[in-house]
Amino acid sequence: MSAHPTAASRLDSLPIGRFHRRMMLLVGLGMFFDSFDNTLSSAVLASMLPSGFSTLELNSLFLSATFAGLAIGAALAGWLSDRVGRGFAFQFNLALFGVLALGAAFAPNMEVLIGLRFLMAIGMGAEYVICYGLITEFFPRGHRGRYLGVLGICGGLGVSMSSLLGWVVIPTFSWRGMFVIGGVG
Repeated sequence: MSAHPTAASRLDSLPIGRFHRRMMLLVGLGMFFDSFDNTLSSAVLASMLPSGFSTLELNSLFLSATFAGLAIGAALAGWLSDRVGRGFAFQFNLALFGVLALGAAFAPNMEVLIGLRFLMAIGMGAEYVICYGLITEFFPRGHRGRYLGVLGICGGLGVSMSSLLGWVVIPTFSWRGMFVIGGVG
């Protein structure tokens, strides 16, 4: 019997190259803006109360819709990426939450914002799963841990930047500016 190289053994023997660095940049930016958008809830919801745009009850519904959407998106991510490919699923879910984030910036009332947020969160939930899947699928075994760590840093930076930008953007441009930043990103 002769030993034939498998796709996995070939992948594991590849050096990190331009393809990997570009993929890390794109997936890292996706994770950054996912985390940014997911975290903006706290500052955005707090700023809506004094203006009367929302109530505590509606804020609770917004957060519940967010987490329900995240769970649905995460549950569907594997199925979707197996059906259409991880690259397309990544781009589709990124576009889904990006376009809906821009729509959320123009929501006429809290009820519409909650509905948009639920749909956005489906894209965000799927994106989290797909980002990690892309790294584990395309990076050589000896480098996966390092690049998964970089992906975690990208997510952490998104959380931090959401809080810092909220401190500046919300008093200047209102809560709507935060959704514009998340959507444009």
